[in-house]
Amino acid sequence: METDRYFDEMPEDRRLKALVVHKLVLELFPQSRVSLKYKMPTYESASGWFSIGNQKNYWSIYTCSTDKIADYLANHPEIKHGKGCLNFRKKDEIDIESLKQVIQNALRVNHRLFCLRGIGDQNRDYSVCAPPRGP
Repeated sequence: METDRYFDEMPEDRRLKALVVHKLVLELFPQSRVSLKYKMPTYESASGWFSIGNQKNYWSIYTCSTDKIADYLANHPEIKHGKGCLNFRKKDEIDIESLKQVIQNALRVNHRLFCLRGIGDQNRDYSVCAPPRGP
């Protein structure tokens, strides 16, 4: 499987932590579809996605928006992050309980809303959250 090869190619310290997250996603969302998107293991449910990526100096988890990682960052402000992603360096510990919430936020059913602004009722303000596309 392509994802197995992806994890096998990670440095050991990152691989061990990333595999814990991989197993956690599959435990929480056994129905999720796992594939490589943008050359990263990506987990897709009916309404969201979650990816694990190996970068030069850290490994990351990706979601589609900052709100999905907000609780984790509130508890762990020292973690490097971007819009919708958490970047774990070698020295960073992973709070599995808080990470469960991130995974659930990213993959839970009925979480995705669609942008309707400018179409019909102008009081509606929704955000788009779609899985990544491409190889």
